[in-house]
Amino acid sequence: MKYPQTLANKLEETKKIIEDWDVEISHAEVIKWMMQFDNNDFELAFRIIKNLNVIGYEQLKNALNIAYSKLERKSIDKSTKINNRNTLFAGIGDGGKSGAMISYNFRLTNDLSEENFLDESSFSHIEKGRIENIVLVDDIISTGTQASKEIQKLTNTLIPLGVKNIFLLTAVGMKEGIKKIEEETGAYVFSAFEYDINDTIMTFDSPFYDGLEYESRTYLKSRMEYYGKICNPKSPFGYGGVGGLIVFYYNTPNSTIPIIWGTLNSWIPLF
Repeated sequence: MKYPQTLANKLEETKKIIEDWDVEISHAEVIKWMMQFDNNDFELAFRIIKNLNVIGYEQLKNALNIAYSKLERKSIDKSTKINNRNTLFAGIGDGGKSGAMISYNFRLTNDLSEENFLDESSFSHIEKGRIENIVLVDDIISTGTQASKEIQKLTNTLIPLGVKNIFLLTAVGMKEGIKKIEEETGAYVFSAFEYDINDTIMTFDSPFYDGLEYESRTYLKSRMEYYGKICNPKSPFGYGGVGGLIVFYYNTPNSTIPIIWGTLNSWIPLF
């Protein structure tokens, strides 16, 4: 079977790109996803493939290692020291969310004791005033809205019990989301890799639009909105209008453009 020439011209380069991704996905799956676009929009599909930030298992481990290194340094800035006597770690969210899985990987990657991760028995140590630092762990900070709400709840509970510092560290984070959490909660927030609007599709200064005139950039973004509304009518650029391009090997954040992960109206997701 021969593909349309406008797509065929991109297939070899597309194959090279996905071979560099540290995830299991076949070239055929990627082509099937691209074929959903109108012929005139194959360039858009290719640009998405080319600009995706696909984070595999080893890359995530490296990021969590970097985040722990930052934690050690930033705790000194807070005039405290992270150790197994004064610090507890916990994933954000309930056990079914990514925070729990990330905190498990974080513990293994950084060779931390399971006893230093929050559970029901930990509260006796907190109540006795032994815990100075709570370190929350997650994979990504996007808008910061949900994390901010959870940290505010924790702060109301833990600060009266003698906890002095709440840290939130993640593998990746958007700078605006990090800033929002810090301003609303007073927590110390940072990511191993911090991104801004230039790493999304939301500004025409993004590398996503490289080589295009202003009119073409405007048209490309309007076509992304068109496809985004098909698979996510309320948020065609992803949750909070972030327009992210980040994919993890185990899931895709909802702040990433839904063209990647959406399934409404028979849309076939890439991840």
